[in-house]
Amino acid sequence: MSDWQNVLTQLREQEHLRSLDWHFAKFMQSLGAEPAIALAAALTSKALSRGDSCLPIDMLCAELESYGVDCESSEWERWLNESSLVGANQPLVFDLQRLYLNRYWQYERLLAERLAVSPVTKGFAPSKVKPILNRLFGEVSAQTDWQRVAAAQACQRQLLVISGGPGTGKTTTVTRLLALIQELAIKTQGHSLEVALVAPTGKAAARLSDSIAQARLALSSSPAEVVEAIPYHTSTIHRLLGVIPGRSQFVHNAHNPLLVDLLVVDEASMIDLSLMTHLFDALSADTKVILLGDRDQLASVEAGSVLADICEFIDAGLSPSLVDYLNRCGAASLIAGSEVLPVVADNLVMLRKSYRFNERSGIGQLARSVNQGNGERAMRYLNDTHFSDIDWRALSEQSYRYMLERCTQACSVYLKMLREGQPLKNVFQAFHQFQLLVALRQGDFGVEGINQRLQRQLFSQQLLDESSGWCSGIPVMVQANDHVQQLYNGDIGIFAKNSDGTLMVAFESAETEDGIRWVLPARLPEHEIAFAMTVHKSQGSEFAEVLMLLPAHGGANPTRELLYTGITRARNHFSLICDEPSLKRACAHRTKRRSGLTQRLAAMT
Repeated sequence: MSDWQNVLTQLREQEHLRSLDWHFAKFMQSLGAEPAIALAAALTSKALSRGDSCLPIDMLCAELESYGVDCESSEWERWLNESSLVGANQPLVFDLQRLYLNRYWQYERLLAERLAVSPVTKGFAPSKVKPILNRLFGEVSAQTDWQRVAAAQACQRQLLVISGGPGTGKTTTVTRLLALIQELAIKTQGHSLEVALVAPTGKAAARLSDSIAQARLALSSSPAEVVEAIPYHTSTIHRLLGVIPGRSQFVHNAHNPLLVDLLVVDEASMIDLSLMTHLFDALSADTKVILLGDRDQLASVEAGSVLADICEFIDAGLSPSLVDYLNRCGAASLIAGSEVLPVVADNLVMLRKSYRFNERSGIGQLARSVNQGNGERAMRYLNDTHFSDIDWRALSEQSYRYMLERCTQACSVYLKMLREGQPLKNVFQAFHQFQLLVALRQGDFGVEGINQRLQRQLFSQQLLDESSGWCSGIPVMVQANDHVQQLYNGDIGIFAKNSDGTLMVAFESAETEDGIRWVLPARLPEHEIAFAMTVHKSQGSEFAEVLMLLPAHGGANPTRELLYTGITRARNHFSLICDEPSLKRACAHRTKRRSGLTQRLAAMT
């Protein structure tokens, strides 16, 4: 195994390994690891930077072979199994033909156990569920109403994962679901349940709060005490768990669980393996959990693809016992699946009907084509003039100038409102009407370069007072969590002058009378200009109009999930600037993160 030391050194010199990966390998060697084991440790660490929670043995060999190194998986299996530094209590774990850092192996095992939960011991009786279900959703129709099924399912399951694309009514469903469960709790237990609503980011939490507040207004058939028992104030997950400054642990954990009867978690696709495990670890065994999200969106920034992994079983069908329960509740006339299903299959439901995008919607048809990997059909829709809500421009100098001009025009609306002294809440509403999304961070096609160009262009048209630096009207996006300031990665603020004429940063807030919270610029955590943002940062947001830019073919590796996420941020209109090969490449390139979560859940029947 002596040659592996040279391989490790060469990969570091050729910058195939990060500094972090290299130092982890050296740490393993300080513990007595052979060079091959140290190399495997470095590549496992590197896998985390790609979003993988583990390194399958075949991927380890494939990666080494791509560097011109001969590799035999059987030899690696033997070396790993024989190493004293690979095991349940060691830095590395080899399990399910995958190599893990110990911490991520623990996360995956613990989370699988919590996700594969059985029905509640005392689910609500179908005879009590049925009349309330009929009142909330109307009589059963011939076509299965999956919103109705989800509500009934939640009455019997300890965990429910509701996945659905844009406009399928996830928050409408969960609001009615809460009305159903709260009314049942009041009638059977004499009191309502303690409910908490959370999302991964501040802006996603704010959007959930607004959606729930609006959906509550439609609950005219529910008693007033039931509606009052449905909260609409939300929190970020970090704030709910209680961050301990300087530590990776939280205030709430298995030894100090949250006092919550029911937890609703929105935008679950954004939650990484580590945070999701910490969240479930902080819940008591009696807490009911509702996860909401779109399985087809981009996965979390950090390692893991928890929602997508769970939803691998969403088309497996439901067990006979659950189907019997749902039919007796009057949820639908369902047919049972296999007798032997993974336990988690009964915890899943897919909302299939989009109430926002019908067959005449270009956005809906385009998103569906991209999601199915059909680039040819996606191009046909973009070229079809019958769809007034989508358009496409080939990438060129002319279309690039159009992008800058369109962004300037859109920004001028909220900037003029700001200069006129209109309420900042109205300024934010105007700001959120339009958003430019990009795939890259750097260069002429990246968020950094475009933001600088836009700032200079707005200055040249006298819409901003400075061509560089901070001035009134510049939007900024927070890049790091700051629990002291209660600002979180992805939050957007706008520089503006307060009533004293002091230049500060205004953030939207549901906790102040005017909906605005002021922060001194010096107290901002890491941040950047946000005229344009990356598609990743747009998750959890929604805009009336979206303009998306993809770089030239070969300039990046856009994926199906990235394009789908960008399209589905738009409510009313979506524009795309790209060359045709980039679009087709994105449709064909599906992201698949490596983990063992799906395999663990499959074994839990």
